[in-house]
Amino acid sequence: MKRAVLVLIIALIFSAVITAPDGFAIFLVLGCFTLPFATLIINLSEADSKEKELLWSLFLYALAVRAIFGAVAYALRFWDYLAPDAYTYTEFGAILADHFRGTITITKTGSPFFYSRFFEFSGSGWGMYYIVASLYFFIGKNTVAGNFFVASIATGAVPVVYLLAKEIYKNRRVALIASLLVGFMPGFINWSSFIMKDGIIIFLLALSILMVVRLQKQFNLLYLTLLFISVVGIISLRFYIFPMLAIGIIASFLIGVKETDTTISTFRRVAVLLILGTALTYAGVLGRIASDLERYGTLEMLNNSRLDQVKSAASGIDVGGDVSTVEGVVTVLPLGFLYLILAPLPWQVTSLRSALTQPEMLLWWFMIPFVIKGIAYSIRHRLRETLAILIFTLMLTVGYSIFQGNIGTAYRQRTQMQVFYFVFFAVGWVLTKEKKENEMAIRRLRQIKLRAGLAEKNI
Repeated sequence: MKRAVLVLIIALIFSAVITAPDGFAIFLVLGCFTLPFATLIINLSEADSKEKELLWSLFLYALAVRAIFGAVAYALRFWDYLAPDAYTYTEFGAILADHFRGTITITKTGSPFFYSRFFEFSGSGWGMYYIVASLYFFIGKNTVAGNFFVASIATGAVPVVYLLAKEIYKNRRVALIASLLVGFMPGFINWSSFIMKDGIIIFLLALSILMVVRLQKQFNLLYLTLLFISVVGIISLRFYIFPMLAIGIIASFLIGVKETDTTISTFRRVAVLLILGTALTYAGVLGRIASDLERYGTLEMLNNSRLDQVKSAASGIDVGGDVSTVEGVVTVLPLGFLYLILAPLPWQVTSLRSALTQPEMLLWWFMIPFVIKGIAYSIRHRLRETLAILIFTLMLTVGYSIFQGNIGTAYRQRTQMQVFYFVFFAVGWVLTKEKKENEMAIRRLRQIKLRAGLAEKNI
């Protein structure tokens, strides 16, 4: 852990110097937010101090990589090329912070555009403005600090995925491999190093599933609170994910993690669902979700969105079909699924960004058979524990396969499923390695017995 601390300090000093003077604000973010946040997440571990040291090391190393990557990209002025939405979030977040400070006033009649963005709490991504504004309110507009602030939250996915994998599979190797992939896969580094919502969504998804698994075993107010915060955060960043996540959570709670449940455990799970549902209803979240789905979730609207993605970018992909009809959905699904899982393919490289993904894609394609093996094992042996993950990833994969019309967006949004696919990969990889290790051990044992038998004959 000491080495990880040293690496982070060096990374932050380097990042601050090359982005000075704005860069020195990252130390303020580190002390006031990053370290308390990481302490909360890592203390979710129920193991000994040795495991917590490992989690700290994973978090600090992953954060150091993101700090350097974000700072270098900013210093060389290509951060908005790698993360095009980041500029919008930093500008809008600064405007919202100015409103809260009283520097400007945003009203429905005077500033209808910004009012609808900030205060109607509708559509996708409005929560990101508040996340950025919560920082800029105190320190003013500072993109370098904003990048590090978001990176700190997103890096929380690394220890959370470790805890989730270990909670389900009781295997340290599986947990470590999954967390390393989340921490150091290039795509995950890119989307979590800037003021983008993707890294935060990944963290919230992993945290919500971890809390679901924990709450099925015991009622805990902290776990319930973190689940509520995770769900609200997901809704505020990408509202259409929530129904898929909700179905997975409800199914998981209804079935439970044990085949022989007691009345008390069943009552506890139902109580958690009722409390969570009541809290979301009271907060007005479910009503807004229903309104957004009615407004944006029709097949016709989704088809128009897909066609717009196809036409508006060089990386648009047209898989044919009209997904405003059920027949069109069925037609588009197979090819859309292949693009979602495999793209960008070599012949689809149309820019520097897509070219930079190719080494990572080679690794991802290699991983897919092990992902399938891990899923198969989970269905056979860990179905109850992984039901929420399986339902969510299946539904989101199908949804994106149908309505995705852009290779770049597919590559980016695939991370929301990959965070769980990495867990399944780790399972498949460890199963394969352990099988080979067992075969080698049996072979050695046979050789030892054979030698012993020959020695007896010679005697």
